[in-house]
Amino acid sequence: MSTIENNDLFNSHNLSAKYGLMAGGIMATILLFFQLLHVDYAPYLKLIKYVALGAIIVTALNTVAKRGTKRVFPAGAYMGVKVSLLAGLVLMVVNMVLFLANPDLAFSKYHVEPSTMMEAAIVSMMLFFETWVIGGIITFITLQYIKGKVNR
Repeated sequence: MSTIENNDLFNSHNLSAKYGLMAGGIMATILLFFQLLHVDYAPYLKLIKYVALGAIIVTALNTVAKRGTKRVFPAGAYMGVKVSLLAGLVLMVVNMVLFLANPDLAFSKYHVEPSTMMEAAIVSMMLFFETWVIGGIITFITLQYIKGKVNR
């Protein structure tokens, strides 16, 4: 595992950094697309961003499994949580930048349309924690399947 991942959160050589930044960028693009189409209050439609997160986490975990590590569960859990963490951080930063550039473009969450810096920060934190938790759940479920495949 040390050849593809180390303990640094922001290391361009880590697979988790590459996949996490990719996931965060895609998720932010999806949310911005909905914001521009004025369908920001469609909560079920906004769940599409987690399909993208799930696809990227599955791809990252399959990469770890193909590298031949015998301890795929701990290595995969570590990578999946880091991917989710970085994706959530990207969403936070993008939301705050959008709010500062044009408050109408900032993401809403649970019918909180940010009009102050505090509201934008609260929405950003909600997006971060939601992404981190859902990414962790996706990681755990995926590892159950991959763990069984690798150990055969």
